[in-house]
Amino acid sequence: MFILYKGLVNIQNIQKGFFKMTIIAIPTNNTGFKSETPGRGQNAAYSKYVAAAGFTPILVPMEANLNEIASVADGLLLAGGVDIDPLHYGFSNFASYNVDPRKDAAERGLFHAFRQLNKPVFGICRGFQLIFREYIAVAEMEANYLEYMEHAGKHAQGDLNVRRSIPTHMVRVNTEGLYGEAVEGNPLKMQPVNSMHHQVAIYNHGMVHKEAGIDMKNLDRNEPVIHEVGNFELVAWTLRGVQQPVYNKKPDYDNYWCIIEAMRIHNWGGAIMGVQWHPEELQDGRLLKNFFTPPNGAEIAEEIGI
Repeated sequence: MFILYKGLVNIQNIQKGFFKMTIIAIPTNNTGFKSETPGRGQNAAYSKYVAAAGFTPILVPMEANLNEIASVADGLLLAGGVDIDPLHYGFSNFASYNVDPRKDAAERGLFHAFRQLNKPVFGICRGFQLIFREYIAVAEMEANYLEYMEHAGKHAQGDLNVRRSIPTHMVRVNTEGLYGEAVEGNPLKMQPVNSMHHQVAIYNHGMVHKEAGIDMKNLDRNEPVIHEVGNFELVAWTLRGVQQPVYNKKPDYDNYWCIIEAMRIHNWGGAIMGVQWHPEELQDGRLLKNFFTPPNGAEIAEEIGI
């Protein structure tokens, strides 16, 4: 049974087509997860965000049958939350806080269940990081260019005592990649975002440029000029908190890097996208609506009664 906006509706009614809507699944968090009997809940901002974009949110506890959820829902939104346990990926934990391995396992299973059914998945903050870590664990061609860092400064606006809905730093965005819309002129622009994380995904564009034979002599070496490697697409990035490497007292241009703020992953199931910031707090409904609307998402139709 799921709570939809017209009360309780069972899976069979949804599958029989009595209701025509785009259903977006949102995993719940464990409230008091350090207890042996934690509760289940989720920040209402996510369900409000999905509903405001014209879709129907359902909250999914970890006890749910993940394959059944994936077969019923049209898309998955992986929300923000606690840090992901690095031990699953073979790394010691030195800066991952409040990890919850059971939640990680449930969300990994849900992500792959949707991916294998070619259904769209959108990740926010922690959700972005979970997708990224799952991808680099299996990526081959991109292995030298993508990394994960357990801690980086200047990305947690709580340190500034700023509300979640207020942007605090700029990111460079490929607006066509972010919103899936063609634009006139240069699609690259600076965009303000909020920021509530301390772990980051890294794109080593210096090595990408070197191996592609790009002459960077007259270009800004801090900025990536190649945004796609293999199935990975860099959609937004920042240099905030980045200290570029030095070798023998000279800039190590071959290892220059940036922090990934948004990405798409192609040819790995359905449409997959993640953003490191929190668009649900910025009320950027256009972002979510464009992602889950065809061709990425399922057909949106009017609800019909029974």
